[in-house]
Amino acid sequence: MEEFRFTTSDLKNFAWCEAIIYVKYYLGYRERGAEYMDYGKEIEKEKHVATAVRKYRATKVIKPHELVSRDLPLIGKPDYILVTKHGE
Repeated sequence: MEEFRFTTSDLKNFAWCEAIIYVKYYLGYRERGAEYMDYGKEIEKEKHVATAVRKYRATKVIKPHELVSRDLPLIGKPDYILVTKHGE
């Protein structure tokens, strides 16, 4: 059986309103996302990434898989990782 892990979004939601975590995990209710909302989020992300690429002169843009904490029961996925010409 896979170990339970909170997501980084869960932490954000808990800081905003603790009841969200109760409703999601204890009651089992999940918010449905609309297709047009997901599409709009992706368009906005791409705009922000394009601006960051120009600002930091990134040579590579990586869209990573999920990252898992070794010490905490936490999992997250950054939108993008920018690599500069200095390898930062």
